[in-house]
Amino acid sequence: MIPAEGNAVWLLGSGFSAPLGGPLLSDLFRQETKEEILAYFSEEHYPDLAESLPWVQRTFHLGMAKGLWKNAEQYLAFVDDAYNNGAGAKHRRIDKLIHDAHREAGNDAANSGRFDAFQKYRAKVIANFDRIVKRGLASEVSRFLIQSSSAAELWLPYRNWIQSLRPGRDTVVSFNYDRVIEIAAQAMTVDSSKLWFGVPGKEAPKDKVPVLRLHGSVEWRVSTDPQNPKRRVVDTGGGADLLRSPTEEIAIAAPGGTKSAFVSDHFQSLWTLSEDALTSASTLFVVGYSFPDTDPTAQHRLLGAFAAGASIGHRAAHIVMGSEVTAASRRMLSLIKSTARNRLVRVSDATSDVVTLSSSTFNIVQHPLGTQDFIGRHKEYTTPVHMR
Repeated sequence: MIPAEGNAVWLLGSGFSAPLGGPLLSDLFRQETKEEILAYFSEEHYPDLAESLPWVQRTFHLGMAKGLWKNAEQYLAFVDDAYNNGAGAKHRRIDKLIHDAHREAGNDAANSGRFDAFQKYRAKVIANFDRIVKRGLASEVSRFLIQSSSAAELWLPYRNWIQSLRPGRDTVVSFNYDRVIEIAAQAMTVDSSKLWFGVPGKEAPKDKVPVLRLHGSVEWRVSTDPQNPKRRVVDTGGGADLLRSPTEEIAIAAPGGTKSAFVSDHFQSLWTLSEDALTSASTLFVVGYSFPDTDPTAQHRLLGAFAAGASIGHRAAHIVMGSEVTAASRRMLSLIKSTARNRLVRVSDATSDVVTLSSSTFNIVQHPLGTQDFIGRHKEYTTPVHMR
């Protein structure tokens, strides 16, 4: 149901990367041993990561057991608030959790004569826990791509998807921090140059497909502006593995009280480009994304922009959130329906044969498919019968 001449926006969440092994919300911060982490992040190349990440994971699970948070996003928000609002109650709770979570480890260290070293490291963790947590998050959303080959069969739908994107018509809006799109594009020697990976403050070329990362990337760093030492800027160039440095400030907008200001300071131009694309889009693809509760700004701005373009002739949305009907998919359907304005809403699934396109109807299709089923063959699921 996508007109050949219409503009389209792809809205991507963590479910987009999941078929390749990317973590979903429920996968983050599962408890691991230092040895398990070292299998991916050696001490030589990623100093202190295998030592600090288990502290992050234990603290997460202990806090969840105490009812302080229900998932990883709420945990990230709690830590961010704790370390950016002075030494308040949340900071004291984090301090106590770190102490409780590692009491047994401290006893083991005391028995082996390493108690002083343990206490020193615990103090280091408490002092820098917000940065350590953010580095841990970046490592968890990057690990599945280590030793992953874009030539492998699992990547075929992603390579096909890159090939299908139309410069000047399609826009990709991603909330993922990982490098899946970059890696898939690099595998397409002919088509990779048609993508423009959005740079904050820059205009999008009209002959490219913009890829707009609204919450940053594991490849982006926050650094000092060479023209103004008092100003902090985001550097998107270089392609360095920022996880290698424990002191690197990775430019990802994790949940928390500072996220809104961070986005406003560094990514505002990317959000504006996304809103402009949504306003002029006749078709919206939502793939593996659910507008999380910790990010009401995204729901307000992006859905508001799509609704603002309701006067466009043909209007369609395609929701791809797995084969099962879930609370998240039902919620997404209601959110998308709210953008219809005065149009008649027609909801169907991928088995429906849509014969006509009406300018007064908003067609919403809930595809009972996974990302890997849909993206590589999406035209076969979205083109009306009479246009095939």
